[in-house]
Amino acid sequence: MPDRNVTIFRTLKRFWPALRPDRGKVALAFIMSLLASALAVAAPLPVKLIIDEVLQGKHPVGFPAMAPEQLVIWLAVTAAGLAMLAAIASAAEKTISARLRERMTLSIRLSCLDHLMLLTPKSRGDDRSGELGLRLIDDVQQVA
Repeated sequence: MPDRNVTIFRTLKRFWPALRPDRGKVALAFIMSLLASALAVAAPLPVKLIIDEVLQGKHPVGFPAMAPEQLVIWLAVTAAGLAMLAAIASAAEKTISARLRERMTLSIRLSCLDHLMLLTPKSRGDDRSGELGLRLIDDVQQVA
């Protein structure tokens, strides 16, 4: 079984020319992915405080003095806000990634087409009529 890290780096090296013009968007998608993950992990923490502290009659450390009802409302709103921010960050990451994937697919198709245009007609003469176009569309889509 090949080393996973070698495979990832080899794949990244092969497709980097198609992604290089959009490297800022690649970084943004990565950051949004990290942010969405962090917010998704943090979202249940206010509910944990409600269950572990407020319902037990304790006051959570680091929070201003307020009635337990107000604290429950504040923590519930915080949990909902964190979950909403996680959903927004995740949607942004998925949108950016989809656009990058489509741009990379277009770039690969164009480079394949450029290469095919350089070939002599005899080199592809044995292929059936629509096979080349079908391969250009389907195979590139599966790669990207």
